Amino acid sequence: INWLNFLCVWLAVHQLGYAWQEGRFPRPALWSAAALAILAALNSARRMVSPLSRLASATREVAAGDFGREVAVGPRDEIGFLAESFNDMTQALKAASQAAEASRAELQAQGEFLETVLGNLSSGVLTLDPQGRMITANAACARILGYPAGPPTGLPDSAPAGQSLRQLQQAAPFLQPFVAAIERPL
Repeated sequence: INWLNFLCVWLAVHQLGYAWQEGRFPRPALWSAAALAILAALNSARRMVSPLSRLASATREVAAGDFGREVAVGPRDEIGFLAESFNDMTQALKAASQAAEASRAELQAQGEFLETVLGNLSSGVLTLDPQGRMITANAACARILGYPAGPPTGLPDSAPAGQSLRQLQQAAPFLQPFVAAIERPL
């Protein structure tokens, strides 16, 4: 439709130019025809720019995290295809965002459950990474190793997580038999 408007305006202006050159066209009619041609061109431009500005606005909203924004799909031309593709993309982003949030919530719930189970065990549980650094230790582990209530005295505030068994043994010499027993199988 936009090309048809352009063609009509071009033909009208072209014909008016011939008529003016031959002297067959009165001057007020020429100005009126030129004004109509300009109005038709502006209308055509507005119809072409309007969907693009709506798409740009929606793009800013999606970039800000609003994945529910959709753009009205117009005629089946390039801009309509672009708007339809944009809507498909935002639906896919919304689904991916919801899946990631559900996965994060499930992971957090599982972590809290594991923490509760480990905290209530009477057996000591100590986890080490492949380099022999302590990752976690439950309350029973602290009791078994003779840690006083609260954080172990003589150990850095970040203990035991992230520290190697040797570092813990140096900070708390009473852990020497425990460290020796663990390091034998490693």
